[in-house]
Amino acid sequence: MVVSDNGRNLVAALELGNLTHIPNLVVQLFIKTFPNLAELLVKARCTCAHFCKSSTAAAGLSMLQQHLRLPAHRLLRDVSTHCNSTFYMLARLCEQQRAVVEYQLQHGCCLSSQLPLFISKE
Repeated sequence: MVVSDNGRNLVAALELGNLTHIPNLVVQLFIKTFPNLAELLVKARCTCAHFCKSSTAAAGLSMLQQHLRLPAHRLLRDVSTHCNSTFYMLARLCEQQRAVVEYQLQHGCCLSSQLPLFISKE
């Protein structure tokens, strides 16, 4: 509870727009406290970035999605200033995991140094 005389600065400080960054700070702190989670996120970001940057890889993933009868969704990259974007990136990666793993198995020999293999027991 906040008691105020409706001073202009206090009202401006309590507006919802100024408090929206707090959940992002909480999520970032949570991620930093678990090193294994941070390492997994690095692998997920690298994998998603590969498919977002390479049109050839994106086309190959799209063909595998059709073959595996998965939704034709592109992988998403997270944005550090939006805490929910990490969730959406991981959810999309889980949704498309079969296609991503199949792509990595088909192209693993030429991408092994660039693309982390996302089929470990993590």
